Amino acid sequence: MGLAACGDGQPFTFGAVVTDPVEEEDTTANGIPEVIGKNVENVTGTAGNSTVNVLVTGLDGAPGPVAFSRNSNLDVPGYVAYSYQDDPLDRFFVAMVQNSNDGALLGAAIIDGGQFTDYYGGVYYERLSPYSDDSGQVSYAGAYVGLTNIAIFGDELLAVPPGTENGDRPRQPVRLEGDIFLNVNFEEGLINGAITDRELVDLDDDPGTPGTQPVAMVDVFLTGATITTDGTFEGTVELGDNTAVGTYAGTFGGTQATSVAGGLFLDGDWWDEADGENEIGLFVLTKCGESGDAAICDLVN
Repeated sequence: MGLAACGDGQPFTFGAVVTDPVEEEDTTANGIPEVIGKNVENVTGTAGNSTVNVLVTGLDGAPGPVAFSRNSNLDVPGYVAYSYQDDPLDRFFVAMVQNSNDGALLGAAIIDGGQFTDYYGGVYYERLSPYSDDSGQVSYAGAYVGLTNIAIFGDELLAVPPGTENGDRPRQPVRLEGDIFLNVNFEEGLINGAITDRELVDLDDDPGTPGTQPVAMVDVFLTGATITTDGTFEGTVELGDNTAVGTYAGTFGGTQATSVAGGLFLDGDWWDEADGENEIGLFVLTKCGESGDAAICDLVN
């Protein structure tokens, strides 16, 4: 089968982005940069519960927030998966969700697998408790999850009758996992980092074919960005040769910034097998030195 679903063999393109006219042009109603939040308006719930409620502008088949159901088949390390599909010929949505260890932040990445040449999705993050800055230089580390517009006729889709045309069928998005490390200087108001060990986890070496052998992806780098006075940030994602491939953004949470959550949108060519691939990514991390921090934190002050 082809890599994705479009007739020319390319990945699905992003659908329309609907913005709130009373908000700034470049942010969603929640203050998340539009390039990151895109079609996702709100997410409520707690990672690990049987459902989470997702409000997305994107042909999900229901008005208002939709209850996505827990789907452990799609879990990746560090993140809890949910899915929703209204019927076999409606879009199949996946949500990756996590709360920070300190309970201060909620983060989610949502995407559908594509249908009729395009797809919808975005990242959501929210503070759940009061926030205060840290001081000096600190680090954050942990797991990263990505959802891509590289799509397959996966096992999680509702069954369609034999003979259903492929052009009518929705697809399942291919997941990506990796590790993320951030260095932050609160005195100077700067953040940067890298996402490494990135792998597509739903493909074999044959693009577009469901499988179990991960496909390695290139590392990407979160270039230096300014932290605002309210503890938010937005910057550029680059490859190792300084080619810009996307945008990242997020917010710190907790007392003395014990956690951070954010997301990214990659729209550059980070995979040699296709053109037009996109990645919607999520990170929810603990500050090094706090309870439950990542193993790599043993190497930092």
